[in-house]
Amino acid sequence: MRFFIIIAIFLLSSRQNIAQQPWNYASLQDAYTDKTYLLEPPDEIKQQIHGLSFNTTYFISGPYKGFGQHKIRFQNQDINVLLSEKLATQLLPYMVSCNYWDQRYTQVLQWTFLNTSNASSLIEFDSSDSRYQRYIPIVWLGYEFQPSEQFPIVFNIRTNTQHKQRLTLAAVDRLAEWGAFANDATQQAFERNRQQQQQQQRLQNQALTNQLDSIDNMRQIITQRADSISHRMMLDSIAREEEITRQEVEQTKKKMMQEELFLFSIKPAHSDYMFGLEFNFFNCYAKTISKIEIAVSPYDDHMRLQTDKFGRRTRDIRCMGPIDSGFPAQYTFDELFWDEARKIKVLQVSSIILYFTDGTHRTFNGHKRIMRHSLSK
Repeated sequence: MRFFIIIAIFLLSSRQNIAQQPWNYASLQDAYTDKTYLLEPPDEIKQQIHGLSFNTTYFISGPYKGFGQHKIRFQNQDINVLLSEKLATQLLPYMVSCNYWDQRYTQVLQWTFLNTSNASSLIEFDSSDSRYQRYIPIVWLGYEFQPSEQFPIVFNIRTNTQHKQRLTLAAVDRLAEWGAFANDATQQAFERNRQQQQQQQRLQNQALTNQLDSIDNMRQIITQRADSISHRMMLDSIAREEEITRQEVEQTKKKMMQEELFLFSIKPAHSDYMFGLEFNFFNCYAKTISKIEIAVSPYDDHMRLQTDKFGRRTRDIRCMGPIDSGFPAQYTFDELFWDEARKIKVLQVSSIILYFTDGTHRTFNGHKRIMRHSLSK
């Protein structure tokens, strides 16, 4: 087995002071109704405070009047300490809202699969395990706090290595930015698409076999009559036609490469009340395309923007690669918009972003500009 090891988690984000982070409280009053995790402060602050344990959870309340000054209560199941408002204010930059992290953890639970091509430098997984193809399962085990101003929390996960791993918030955000996470629907769509591609490949192979058999039969007939001048002319004619066809294909590919034509066509794909599109792409670039992101909107017959039954005016869709240089690819999305009122007459693409495996991308905005990159203008 070959493993990709966590090598860059703590280098992915520049160090910031905890007071600049969005999860910090602006005032003591903000912490009164919250469950608060108290990070360990510097030694000069710790020397002034007695009775408190750090790196633990507290409920904070107050102020209470006592000996001419306000007191703030720090309390959990083991500790009950009153501090002056001045000392409590010094601790403010080291208080982290637990409720905030409960919400963040609920948000990350939606990610149940991992795109291994975008996560190799952050998460350890078994790249030789072919059961999961591009996506592997990811199990969120929970989260915990740690005494760090830069990373006060880590998420615990497990992938198909079955080893418990730890990810900081910076690492989770970076993985999300790279598109490394996928939900159940994405994984199921990937499996369906893979099965469809396999079935399509089998049909294409069968059709090619039939075609080759037909060509072999034709060649046998021609060979048997090779002494006839007419059949020799037929052979020459077939060879010329094959050469002309090959040249036309090469000329078309060369034209699309030179003129940056990455679209063969965009066709409607709808039935009953469902509206969708079929995309026929061509990689006219020298680099491999890793994925394509597309924004689509519906219009009526007067080209006015419409909403479907569920109030959607645009849909963002993703076509997963890879698409090698000089090769085509077809994607069909037949359930983009639902329109029982029959207001929608046409769908238009408003943006296309091509992502390449070297980390670069190309963006095209506006339907007219996009169609300038289509072979069927």
